[in-house]
Amino acid sequence: EIWAIHKAAGKIWFRDNSRLYRCDGQTIRKFDFGDNITCSAEIDDTIYVTVNGKGVLKQTGDYTFSPVSGTTILKDKKVCAIFKEAGHGLIFVTEHHGAYSIKDTGLSRLRKGIYADLEGENIFCAASDGRYISFGTVSSGVYIHDTRDRNTIHLNTSNGLQNNTVLSMFYDMDGNL
Repeated sequence: EIWAIHKAAGKIWFRDNSRLYRCDGQTIRKFDFGDNITCSAEIDDTIYVTVNGKGVLKQTGDYTFSPVSGTTILKDKKVCAIFKEAGHGLIFVTEHHGAYSIKDTGLSRLRKGIYADLEGENIFCAASDGRYISFGTVSSGVYIHDTRDRNTIHLNTSNGLQNNTVLSMFYDMDGNL
C-alpha cells in the first residue's frame, strides 16, 4: 500500500508503511527503515521521513538518510505533517503533542496563535500552501489558518462538513484545499 508520492530532484518517491522507493526513470531503489514511517514530505527538493523510534530523517545523499540534528524529542512522537512556514522554518506537526519548529537556533515548541488553539486536539494531518495552514482532526473537523491576517476558520458538522474526521488533505496547483 502506497501512502504518499513525492517528486524531488527529478526523481519520484513512493512511501509504504516502512519503506521508500525511489524511481529515477531507469531503476527503482528501495530504502527500508525497519519500522513504521508515520510521515514523509518533500521540502526544497529534499525528502524527509519520520520513523517510529528513530525520529526525523533527512535525505543526505543518493543512498543515505540521516537524523535531523536537534529533533531527538520527536523520536517518540507521531509526526503527522512536515511543511515549511515563513518565519518558523520547518514545522513538524504531531498527533497529540502540538507542533514544533526548527530553525538555526534548534527545535522549539510552537505555543502561540493557531498552534495554541490546537492544543489538546487529535491532529491527523496538516498541509500548507505558503499562505494557509490547514489541520485535519479526528472528531473536530478542519482548521484553516491564514498566516497573513491570522484568522482561523473552523469547519465541522455544525457548519457544513459531513464528517468531523479528516484523514488526508493537500493543496492543489491552484491553491485549492
